[in-house]
Amino acid sequence: MKKPNLGRLARGFFAGIAIGAAILCAILSYPELRAFLKGPMARDGMGMFMVFWMAALLLFVAAVFLQTLIHETGHLVSGLATGYRFSSFRIGNFMLYRGDEGLRFGRFTVAGTGGQCLLEPSGTTDPENMPYEAYLLGGVAANLATAAAAFAASIYAESVFGIYLCVAIMLAGVVAALLNGIPMRIGGVPNDGCTVRMMGRSADMRRMMWVQLKVNALYSRGEMLRDMPDEWFALPDDADMSNHLYATIAGLDASRRMERGDFAGAYDRLETMRAAGDRLIGLFRMEAACEQMTAGVLTHRSRAEIERVFPEAAERYARLYSRYMISRALTLYIWERFVRRDAEKAAEAARRVRDMAERYPVRGEAQACVELLDRAEKLKDEDYGVG
Repeated sequence: MKKPNLGRLARGFFAGIAIGAAILCAILSYPELRAFLKGPMARDGMGMFMVFWMAALLLFVAAVFLQTLIHETGHLVSGLATGYRFSSFRIGNFMLYRGDEGLRFGRFTVAGTGGQCLLEPSGTTDPENMPYEAYLLGGVAANLATAAAAFAASIYAESVFGIYLCVAIMLAGVVAALLNGIPMRIGGVPNDGCTVRMMGRSADMRRMMWVQLKVNALYSRGEMLRDMPDEWFALPDDADMSNHLYATIAGLDASRRMERGDFAGAYDRLETMRAAGDRLIGLFRMEAACEQMTAGVLTHRSRAEIERVFPEAAERYARLYSRYMISRALTLYIWERFVRRDAEKAAEAARRVRDMAERYPVRGEAQACVELLDRAEKLKDEDYGVG
């Protein structure tokens, strides 16, 4: 059993204590809130205290959601102002994206993210000189600006509800700005401040970010990875896969090889990602496991090898996100048909892939998955079934 990281647990515990103390201090600094805390909340019994407490908690959750929306809007506005083009904007699993026929709505999600704003570098911008500070830090600026506005509004608010709502928005904004602006890794994932620092130190990191954004935009509009320039997917021989920018390009390169039918090459590329072990971001480990399982089945790997690269955690991940990610629905088809040998569940997964393809926001990925599904359906179970 993997031992818990005591240092990380301790930092999380003390961070929670610090945030809770900050919230309490902020609330107690307003006389109206202090009076309400000592009056109706404490006077009317435990039942009413819990009602007020739950209402306050729900309002704070709403404030966090609002600040998430504001954060992504900050990225959008600052990115557009510095020359980027709109690609997609997502909150939760609801997504607005640019398709072939203009703006469209869809459903999509990425594990561990509450939202995401992806833009496209305009024209033929030199990747190494792309503007990135405003785009990446625009969310932090928007959170701080909203927090300042909420603080000003709280001074003039008269009702307890109005004051608390302003305080909740202010605190949620400050916390969001700190968590995204101070360079750090959260769950292994670099935040905006950390990414800005990485890009400021290395022209190669700026190129990786440019490629990632450009590929996403083209892929969303229906261009296939296999048709994009080879040099975009080139990585140094010593590329550190714990770096999320390198790992992203490696994952895209593996998908590109899959589109070309080079399943052995894709398997090897994904193995280089796995070699990073726990230093590879958890999301990338799950994604790589799903893709490597598919490549492994299509290159006649043994059951022991398939189970090595696709553990139970990866299967749970694939099942969970197959509702929103067409590639994970395809993963389930390969798994159910060739590994578990369940024709009924495989057929169900195949139907899901085709249903999702009709409305999927990333048109290139949808086409690639349908092509691979068509190819897999023609294979014989006796030739590709995992023994």
